[in-house]
Amino acid sequence: MRGLNAAISSPASNRGDQAAALTNPLVFGARLSYAIGVEEIRLADGREWLSVADICEYIGVSAFVVTKLLRTGELPAVKFGREWRVARVDFEDYINRRRAQVQEKGPILRR
Repeated sequence: MRGLNAAISSPASNRGDQAAALTNPLVFGARLSYAIGVEEIRLADGREWLSVADICEYIGVSAFVVTKLLRTGELPAVKFGREWRVARVDFEDYINRRRAQVQEKGPILRR
């Protein structure tokens, strides 16, 4: 995965997209801010589809963790034969949703 970097955009910069999403939830590319004070993560890579290996490298987990998310439907994906592909926007939305959940609930402490 070459050059897959996160770009952070301000939630305020997406207000036009938010209005479009509220009136028509099927507008492509329309996104809502996830939580106040949490800046959205956007991948700077120009690819529209990510492989399991790309996601593993980006978030630093094993392929088993990622494929479990894909099989359960928690992370939307398409399977072509034996290969999974995740749309970049779906991955970005998943990461931002998870960050917002952690901020709302506070950090999870395990003993």
